[in-house]
Amino acid sequence: MSPEQARGAPPGPEGDVFALAAVLVFASTGHGPYDARGRQSTLELLRDGADPDLTGLPDGLRETLTACLSPEPGDRPAPGRLGQEWGPFDPGEFAELLPKALLADLSRRIGDVATVASAPLRAPAPRRALSRRTLIAGAAAAALTVAGGASALWATGNLPGAKPGSGSGSGSGSGSGNRTASPGPGRSSRPPGTPPAPLWSVPSPFSAAPAVASDEVLIHTSDVLRGIATADGRILWETQTATAEVAVAGDRLVGFVFDDDGNASAGYLDPRSGRLPADAADPAVLGGLAQTTQLLAADAECLYLKAYFRSADQRQQEEAWLLSYDLGARKLRWRTRVEGAVLDSNGSLMMSAIISGGRLICSDPARVFAVDLREGRVLWACRVRTDQEAASPNQSGGINPPVASDRHVFDFEERITAVDLVTGAVAWKLEPEGTKLLSAPVCVNGTVYVADGALQAFDESTGKKVWTHDPGAYVSMLAAPAPFRGELYAAVGGAGQAVVAVDVAARRVAWTLAAGAVNMPDGPTMIVQRGNRLYPQTVDRLAAVPLD
Repeated sequence: MSPEQARGAPPGPEGDVFALAAVLVFASTGHGPYDARGRQSTLELLRDGADPDLTGLPDGLRETLTACLSPEPGDRPAPGRLGQEWGPFDPGEFAELLPKALLADLSRRIGDVATVASAPLRAPAPRRALSRRTLIAGAAAAALTVAGGASALWATGNLPGAKPGSGSGSGSGSGSGNRTASPGPGRSSRPPGTPPAPLWSVPSPFSAAPAVASDEVLIHTSDVLRGIATADGRILWETQTATAEVAVAGDRLVGFVFDDDGNASAGYLDPRSGRLPADAADPAVLGGLAQTTQLLAADAECLYLKAYFRSADQRQQEEAWLLSYDLGARKLRWRTRVEGAVLDSNGSLMMSAIISGGRLICSDPARVFAVDLREGRVLWACRVRTDQEAASPNQSGGINPPVASDRHVFDFEERITAVDLVTGAVAWKLEPEGTKLLSAPVCVNGTVYVADGALQAFDESTGKKVWTHDPGAYVSMLAAPAPFRGELYAAVGGAGQAVVAVDVAARRVAWTLAAGAVNMPDGPTMIVQRGNRLYPQTVDRLAAVPLD
């Protein structure tokens, strides 16, 4: 990602030059030019225009790549100039240098593009092996085709059904001001195989987190926290991200907020203004919480926080607690010390959590553990990562919230570990195949679904594969069903697609939504389902698709 994209601007050819240079730095040195440094994230380094880390870069590349990594797009060399400087590219000669494992993966990905999107759910047929020269030449041509299509879409900014002159924060579809209705049990009125027409698609600044959705408002987190109307995509309100966190508690939004003096308050959030009521819980109820306190989860009754308290004693400042705040009674229900946590390499405790089966299911860099919602007792703890893995949570997990069914907890990152929800015993583990990456699993009716480029289905009890389907586009993420409507919705990229809906009972694709329909040329990077709305999202765009 280029600095201008990190600041919310649309991508362009200058960003492609920046991305190419970043890849070459990594290929030459084994590290990225903007890997996180200390407490500054990679995104912050990009936004601030920090100097790239070129340690270990060969002298022959240093001058050119430094120019390509300039924080200002206009200071970077044009793609044509790079071609002139580097001379002609011989795909065949380059192919002879690549390892066989990489060539095999490239062959699979090129085959993905040719697969028909509406093929029935079945194991993909064997593909003819490609020669090295054909493979690399084809990959280069595909890359040029995709890049050209993306540039054209961004240049026009056109969206089917968009209102002329619509801009940032305004709706561009047919949405009305009515409250989103609950999903009904009836079938869609659309002809079979026909995708729904998007309600709106609007520009949005970079966000590394999926949107939080209620029926009335969509919460988008970037440099600021935005409330967006689900009906038409209008921005309703904004507040500073560093001072507020939100979640959905039942059918209502809740918030945890720090004021300018560092005092915490919590309670139900007004969806029209993004503000807490005047009688929201304050430090008199919550205690002297430090600003490192984090909202972990919420249900219809309580907020659950990973809390640190202000103290003159440094040791006490570093103690982590779990708090339950009762929204109805407006008081703390319980407070539990987090014991046995493994800190990351920076000395911080990363933690995420979800709620399932009357338990708060927490994940830290080393383990998964369950806490009783009523009393705050730790019911069990299961170690899922080694000390070495725990020291590098960015690579091995402990950051992503776990996923849960009514029987299991699923910890995931490089692998998926299924843990019995009642006993805390490991039921099975799933390792990725080859160089594939596993997405957050989705568990429905005893089957676990995983995206790893294709769509995989596994038996929840045993972890054994049940079936697989390759829809012809790279499946990157599944929307967690909220509720399950008989279909799973996958974010995909390639072959001109953005979303694929899969009928899991029939094991077939129900419909596909074109990338152009939501103005996301490369497909969404995140996707959220809430009731009868689907929200695909990229680093710079957000859309709403009705599920009628």
